Amino acid sequence: MPHTPEEFAGELLCETLKGKGVVKSPDFEVTTPALIMPTNPNSCGVERVHIVSVGAAKEHFSVFGDIPPEAIKYLHVSMRSRWAQLGLEISGFSDENGKYLLTSQIWKGIQQGLTYELPVGIANFGKNPIYIPRGARLFRLYTLLGAWHQNGEKLANLVRSGAISIEGKEGEDWKWFHFGGTTDRNVIGVNLRLKPQRWWIPPRLEGPSVTVSDAGRNFRDEIDSLMEPVPTTDETVFWVGETSAKITLPQNIYAKLNVAHSLSFYRDEAI
Repeated sequence: MPHTPEEFAGELLCETLKGKGVVKSPDFEVTTPALIMPTNPNSCGVERVHIVSVGAAKEHFSVFGDIPPEAIKYLHVSMRSRWAQLGLEISGFSDENGKYLLTSQIWKGIQQGLTYELPVGIANFGKNPIYIPRGARLFRLYTLLGAWHQNGEKLANLVRSGAISIEGKEGEDWKWFHFGGTTDRNVIGVNLRLKPQRWWIPPRLEGPSVTVSDAGRNFRDEIDSLMEPVPTTDETVFWVGETSAKITLPQNIYAKLNVAHSLSFYRDEAI
């Protein structure tokens, strides 16, 4: 039995979302333009985090069911890749010290249909100021609690049948991620190899801050136009790489990128 409000909220969320697949909120949009200065790698705590305001309404949370505010801590934050590739990292509705920024009073108003400007913490690990315009879609919330983790022989069969397409040579560009053995029954994901080239956005001594279009699908070209090969340096830099293998997923299967370049897979319905 749960003993704290957080534990109760976690169990309620699991029960509410059981069998509903991967659940995602609408995008949260920036309400006030923000200039995010580079984070000092030697700083700590709130000094590393800039506060940005986003609009939040009932529709952003109702997809997860009738849940208490404590349940939000069990949801994952997914920043849109166009901002993540510039060096931004979001801590959600809390700062780097773990101070929760979504109060019970605000939560009550949201459930009553009000729209609030909520503060979220963002760090900039790049070398340049990053400008986020008003209306930019910054991130969404999601959970895998109601989805089916694809592992073992199920995952191996999905790949070998081509349902999950991996363009690349097994053993060189990618390999199976096993746990507790090396058979298909022990497959829990896929490890991806990165190409050797590393890219970064070098510091701009002059000129405008870095930004990227919020709409359209050509953001990759925009970001590529800013990138240069990472020079040899002892300095810690934020760099962007590319995997050797290309993965194509069917509509009802999702991949989650974990540490060490591994992917785990989830689907919306049981098979």
